[in-house]
Amino acid sequence: MANIRVLIATTSQFRDALLRALAGCAVDFVCSMNEGREALQRVSYTHVIIGYLFAESHMFDFAEEVRERQPAAAVLCVKAAGRSLRANLRSGLNTAALQIGCEGFFDLSIGDRPDTFDRVFKDILARFPVPSSAAGDKKALALASKLGATAHELRRLALG
Repeated sequence: MANIRVLIATTSQFRDALLRALAGCAVDFVCSMNEGREALQRVSYTHVIIGYLFAESHMFDFAEEVRERQPAAAVLCVKAAGRSLRANLRSGLNTAALQIGCEGFFDLSIGDRPDTFDRVFKDILARFPVPSSAAGDKKALALASKLGATAHELRRLALG
């Protein structure tokens, strides 16, 4: 099983909401195009999640850079909060994302998580290192509890 390394390119508000929950996991956050480019030069990522408003709405520009620099990474373009987009706009954004090699565009603010998003998202969460806890192993139990809370928090934030 490959090691999962995730880059989340998002606004500082979303980053700040997740930093504490994801401490210790192989996740990097970037909030600007320059930070994103630097991260792509330093680290090889298996998954990249790009927020709709990343770098002042340059989601697709960054997605194209990821596709060029790290073609093996699974890239998800995501709108996780705020007002949902009209169906025809969501469809157009999804088509554009697919054409540049992303998994798709996912407007999670509508309260729906498509199967494609769930498949990739669950793949990321399933590979965070959750230790098997021997009876009485408080450290392992604490980490397992923290990762469970992280998964819950990611799902809650994704649903807006």
